[in-house]
Amino acid sequence: MKLLFFIGTMRGGGAERVMAILTDELAKRGHEVTLVTMITEQPFYILNKRIKLRQRRNRRGNSFMARIIHRLNTYFFIRKMIKSENPSVVISFMWHLNSIVLTSTVFLKVPIIASEHSAFDIELPFIKRIKKFHVNKLADKVTVLTEHDFEFMKDRLKNVYLMPNPLAFKPIEKYNAQRQKNIIAVGNIDRFIGKGFDSLIKIWSEIAFLYPDWKLQIAGKGTLQNIKNLQNIAKQYHVSKQFELIGQIQNLALKFRESTIFILSSKYEGFGMVLIEAMSQGCACISYDCKTGPREIITHNVDGILVDDQNMEAMKNAISDLIENSEKRTFLAENAIKSVKRFSVKKIVDKWEMLLNEVITK
Repeated sequence: MKLLFFIGTMRGGGAERVMAILTDELAKRGHEVTLVTMITEQPFYILNKRIKLRQRRNRRGNSFMARIIHRLNTYFFIRKMIKSENPSVVISFMWHLNSIVLTSTVFLKVPIIASEHSAFDIELPFIKRIKKFHVNKLADKVTVLTEHDFEFMKDRLKNVYLMPNPLAFKPIEKYNAQRQKNIIAVGNIDRFIGKGFDSLIKIWSEIAFLYPDWKLQIAGKGTLQNIKNLQNIAKQYHVSKQFELIGQIQNLALKFRESTIFILSSKYEGFGMVLIEAMSQGCACISYDCKTGPREIITHNVDGILVDDQNMEAMKNAISDLIENSEKRTFLAENAIKSVKRFSVKKIVDKWEMLLNEVITK
């Protein structure tokens, strides 16, 4: 079938990684795939050569009128793309673009799937709530990442469909115990408060002196200002020598294979893609049990550790426990490698193909 995907950018976030994986596999399966981004730039992720990449030119002024014109041109650009490509299905990624695609396609007789990549059951700004809860009603299907959000939304959106993220990495065959004494966290540095990186550094400062040969590393991109903010927090809590910001990592799978413990310290998650990635590469994982995501991935004390949401004392104890207990780390890591296979690319893209056939038939 002929598939037309829309996403804002391909700069390197979690949703962008899912887009690269999904379009790659669908192209391999013989589908004709076109990917459209809203700006012109080199994608961070390598795309399958069979994928036709279309990018909007970067034209926008800073005045109020320039922004209005830019938004109107966005609607025209999307309609033009759909008319020229004549796809079997249009798939849009992420809430801010989903609403634009859905309103741009009014009266165009083409099925639309709006793929949401953030949680619904959290406090949302008014405009974002309108777009996620109401504009999404225009879609033929709206995909959500977790069972929690599916149950929360099924009576509010009749077109909701559960679609977990696929695992980007092939799980390792055997756990490798020879790892660096690193504790790693991953996420956008510009969202360090939501990702809980500030509190994670504070937690680490309370136990780091007990483990002088261990280091906390945070991977992710961010502005110079927010990088300095985290470095200053580390300096404030006297852990600069045992803390490192390592930037956006191209080969994240290798980094996970080298690291011993992974921590998801987020206050909220849509799904927790980096969590399944870390598990697949044999990290012993600890995660806050935030409202959506981790509890549907981790079975506590079987393939990872779930800590009461934002309980810093419990997180500190969990980190210390894993540092001191190599047998427990091995047990959790070996089980994690097995358990995340349920998120394999094949299984998730099979589910996508079923959804695509369903909306076309309907």
